[in-house]
Amino acid sequence: MEENNQETKKIKLLVISGSLREQSYNKVVAKFSEKYLSSFDNVNIELIDIKNYNIPLYNWDLENKNGLPIDVQKLKRKFESSDGYIVLSPEYNGSYSGVLKNIIDWLSRSENGDASLLSSFRNKNAMIGSVSPSRRGGIRCLVKLRMLLNDLFVDVSPDEISISVANEKITEGLITDKKLEDYLILKLNKFKERVMKLKTILP
Repeated sequence: MEENNQETKKIKLLVISGSLREQSYNKVVAKFSEKYLSSFDNVNIELIDIKNYNIPLYNWDLENKNGLPIDVQKLKRKFESSDGYIVLSPEYNGSYSGVLKNIIDWLSRSENGDASLLSSFRNKNAMIGSVSPSRRGGIRCLVKLRMLLNDLFVDVSPDEISISVANEKITEGLITDKKLEDYLILKLNKFKERVMKLKTILP
């Protein structure tokens, strides 16, 4: 009997947090997501820590003179070769973080003309999330982040991660609330299955 392609195909995922703070709640959830999904044989996942990349503020003059910075090129390769990604962001003044927007702006640029324009985003799968100490759970951030990624032709999952009063559930970089763990596992499993299903129907 022919094996099920959903079981034999391997998916490549990225998870990125749009926060620079070491004890960021969003970074904690990003690390949890990477650890959990890496336990599956058919998932290859990498955690992107933006502190490890030297990415300047986007400036067309800089791009026009020197092309894409080396670390932008490295990130672009990772996004281009992935099947999907989990994008987490703190909510700043009702929107996503500036550092995340800056990375997205750089990744939307082309290295060699129109051939690579939006190649980091077009037809990729994504799940978005926000972790917040407020009771809104970063929902205003998620609305705008979904719009941004949709405009870049990302297939954003209808499922999303929204965690409120995170200060009561995450302590010293660790998730201490069992209900939150169960919630994240449910969301991560659904996203993994979604990406896997979409991959099996594509050439």
